[in-house]
Amino acid sequence: TQPGLVFTPLVDIFESDASITLIADMPGVAKEDIRIDLKDGVLSLSGVVRPWENADETDILVEFDIGKYDRQFTISEAVDQEKIQAQASNGTLRVILPKVEKAKPRKISIATE
Repeated sequence: TQPGLVFTPLVDIFESDASITLIADMPGVAKEDIRIDLKDGVLSLSGVVRPWENADETDILVEFDIGKYDRQFTISEAVDQEKIQAQASNGTLRVILPKVEKAKPRKISIATE
């Protein structure tokens, strides 16, 4: 356990023939404060919202919550774990989970006699 608020980021998950894309909403988290770990088939996303004020400022009204985002997903063997990519922009984290070749659908042609 850790002191402070812990948030669960909302996510959207999309699938195509080539990959699974996970988009996590983590407002207030800077790119350098995001951590993505993969261990034993579990993908962990975490991020820290840092206080906005400077050291020489005093809070008058604070409505934004300061805390940590944390969420985990079990990744199947259909994902090529070595090729996972991530991008962060404006509080949104996009994680691209490419599928292994054998998991990608393929068209089988029919031979003529």
